[in-house]
Amino acid sequence: MAAEDKPESESLAESDVVASGGGWRSRLLSGPRWVMQKPLMRAPLALAVLLIPAGMIVLASYSMAPERGASLGTLEDALAALDEGRLQKAKTIALQIDETSYTAYDEQLGKEFVLGAAAALEAIVTWDPKKRKKLSLVAASYLNTVRNHAFPLGRRSQGLTLLGNSLVQIGLYARSLPVLTEALEENPVHPEQVHYLLSVSYKNDSTPDLEKSLYFSELYLGGAELSPDDRNRGLLRHSEIQLLLGQRDEALATLGNIPVASSFRAEVLVMLARLKIDEYGPLLSDPRQKNEALRKQAQAEIASAEALLQRAQARDALGSSATRQSEFLVGVCRKLSGDQRAAATQFSRVRRLYFGTPECVAAGVEEGDAARALGNDTAALAAYRRAIQEAGPPKTFSNTWMTLGDMRFRLHNAYFGYIASGKFQPAIDLARAMPPLVSDDQAMELRAKARRAWADHLFTEARGKFGLQAEPLLRQARKQMRQAAIAYGLLAQMRQASTDFGDYLWESASSYLAGRDFEHAERLLRTYLARESSGRRAQALAALGEALLSQHRVDEAIVPLADVIASFPQHPASYRARLLTAQALVEKRELENAQKILYENLHSESLTPRGPEWRDSLIALGKVLYQRTMILDAESKILAAEGGDEATKKTLRKLEELQKVAHEAVAILEEAAERYPDSDQVAFIKYYQAESVRRAAKYAIKRLPLVTIETSRAVQEREIQEELLAAVAIYSELIKMLVDQQEREPPTESQQGLLRNCYFARAEAFFDMKQYEEAIHAYSTATNLYQTQPESLEAFVQIAACLQILQRPVEARGSLEQAKLVLQRIPANADFTKTTRYGREDWSSLLDLLIAR
Repeated sequence: MAAEDKPESESLAESDVVASGGGWRSRLLSGPRWVMQKPLMRAPLALAVLLIPAGMIVLASYSMAPERGASLGTLEDALAALDEGRLQKAKTIALQIDETSYTAYDEQLGKEFVLGAAAALEAIVTWDPKKRKKLSLVAASYLNTVRNHAFPLGRRSQGLTLLGNSLVQIGLYARSLPVLTEALEENPVHPEQVHYLLSVSYKNDSTPDLEKSLYFSELYLGGAELSPDDRNRGLLRHSEIQLLLGQRDEALATLGNIPVASSFRAEVLVMLARLKIDEYGPLLSDPRQKNEALRKQAQAEIASAEALLQRAQARDALGSSATRQSEFLVGVCRKLSGDQRAAATQFSRVRRLYFGTPECVAAGVEEGDAARALGNDTAALAAYRRAIQEAGPPKTFSNTWMTLGDMRFRLHNAYFGYIASGKFQPAIDLARAMPPLVSDDQAMELRAKARRAWADHLFTEARGKFGLQAEPLLRQARKQMRQAAIAYGLLAQMRQASTDFGDYLWESASSYLAGRDFEHAERLLRTYLARESSGRRAQALAALGEALLSQHRVDEAIVPLADVIASFPQHPASYRARLLTAQALVEKRELENAQKILYENLHSESLTPRGPEWRDSLIALGKVLYQRTMILDAESKILAAEGGDEATKKTLRKLEELQKVAHEAVAILEEAAERYPDSDQVAFIKYYQAESVRRAAKYAIKRLPLVTIETSRAVQEREIQEELLAAVAIYSELIKMLVDQQEREPPTESQQGLLRNCYFARAEAFFDMKQYEEAIHAYSTATNLYQTQPESLEAFVQIAACLQILQRPVEARGSLEQAKLVLQRIPANADFTKTTRYGREDWSSLLDLLIAR
């Protein structure tokens, strides 16, 4: 029952209304004396109400007949007792009538009418809210059954009014409206009670209609036979409706019509405080309000409102609804004054003191907001959960302080507040707690979105980390993506018959893909493609290709990717498809075809360097070209090993091709490094760039002996030096960058390998430049860093070669002897072939051979 209904319910329960004969409530008990005599009508629609276990138990206990004996009277006697206000006698007579003595079916309905009317009237005169609700449940069940057939002659208006009143008492406002409207159509002599109940129902419905509530309130106040208490109570309610409609001046004027000496003075003081809070509260809660004078005035008015509330509590000696409402509004005042801690304490007090009231629900929401503002998420979630449970299902929701839409908005605001502040688990917990206030599928969607937002946040955070610090973040991000995928999948099941089923299926599949659960992603994508003929078909085909490619099913992956490129050549998904196709071609070692398809993306008029597909295509092209230089380098070495003039010519042609590809790779990789300096791949881009530069110099070094013209030879040597110096500069830059990062954060295995390669490649570049002292220094740095690893053997051998060229044979022999010692210290389980040319035994033999020379 709504808070604003409590005064009315209490007054309906006053025991003197029967005896006093004053006011419309006494007329409600007086039966046919106020009922217009109308022909019997049948209710047009059945109202499915109250078929709940508790209601049925009460109905059974209320209907239990006395032991069979002599007849206590007829149905007419029961109706007469009902009209005289002798409710127990009316019920006793009705219950003892033996069904076998019915002379007509209408007599059975008459019996049920008496039992229902007696329960409704008994509910009116009881003070106990729980008992009143139980009796109203019984009354509504009986009277609705009669309404669906036919009321006794002359009892239709009375029956409909009592049924409407019972539905209002148990909070079924939406169901009461057609009943009360029908009662009004019966043209009762005194319609004010129906006007009153219609005003209550329109106001308290889960989707209120305040304009209609105000209209019926005006009709009620226009009644000529209202008692002073009824009129003052009506004026109080009328002012509240005006306040809710934003008619503050009119509400204040209405309150002025209630005498100061009225018994409703405490309620009037509460309404005056509400008017102040409504006017000045927004000035304090709006962060955009910077006018200090206005803020001070608002603070003073809110303090004045709190003083009015204290006075209301002092005037309300019985501690009725005025005290309860004022206690709640004190918390609102403290919240507006900026004291969240005091507000949280006050709302907690209201919740504990007034359990089962609208103030308890509203205080729970306010307590949750205050606790959230204080950073106490555990307390906030507990408060939100209690408020949701206490609010009950949407169909019966009614609250003085917030509509159903308001409460949902407040909870959603808390949810999005958690998301914005990066508190994703509380957001998920709150979404899980929202039913039945929101539907199960809406709550599931909120959970899915929170999981997705959590994953996105972790992915963003991981991009700002280096090395191993990024790995746990990435693992967590993928886990949250998979959790989001599960939630979206459940949501798709819940909405299989809806038009947005495909959307949720897609969200689930794409989340699985981002979470690297490629098998689930593939399954859902195939389901999506089988059911959805349009929409995201291009994206789904590209995603399917990615899922298959990630499972190393390269040939299968190319099929949907080719479909995207052929069927949707201008669709944005086609650029992603080309990128993935290039990756598949690389795995198939078809590098030139991969290069060609990547150029198609880069030369597209629809893509710009700001787009992720263009960026990824540029970086991928650089890598493909780098890989081609590696393959050409290896092929040139194989040809050179064959010996002879023909092999030499083939070697030079291969190296000439290598130089061309390397220069192309350098240009692409240099552009990628310049355009995307913040990319998480920038270190590898720079390394590929340096390696391509160094390999381009190899062709010139191999060809140099064939150049006979001195000027051309000098130019060639200068170009070689410039390229190798450029490579050294990039290696040195990378070494510094990687070392600096490793001092802050532990690196991944691939980053460790990259740093190692930079040390050795820089030393090799010095060797190719014939700067042997610098090469020895660079190799020595590498051996010091990796002295227990197989690759250090390569460095010792190269140091020895430099020393031999510098004609320092003793030192050269010492370097080789040191290599022998290092070989003995290298762990037995070390994988030599992973980073060097030979196995352990081959290295031992090679070192012995070199030392013996």
